[in-house]
Amino acid sequence: MENFSARLREIIKEVMAKYGIEEGKRKNIVVRGGKRVKKFTADTGQKMKGGKAVRMGAAEKVNRKRGSRHAALKKKGKQSRISKKRKKSMKRRKQFGLH
Repeated sequence: MENFSARLREIIKEVMAKYGIEEGKRKNIVVRGGKRVKKFTADTGQKMKGGKAVRMGAAEKVNRKRGSRHAALKKKGKQSRISKKRKKSMKRRKQFGLH
């Protein structure tokens, strides 16, 4: 069973390398300033650094968690402005055929 698992991992790495897929990295198309832009995002517990997905340290995870809690409270007060901007962005995305 161990041999099978190792061989399977090897095959997956070969396929990912063949198609240029990096582990822990995803490509999204977003609208920035009225233009289509490619944006790369990392999986949970990782961050983009120099175009690659790398693991975050424990201290950074804690700080981000604390910061996101603070941001959530601030976001609550700005929700009406956010909704208006989202509506405008969705209209633009529809024009590009992304939604």
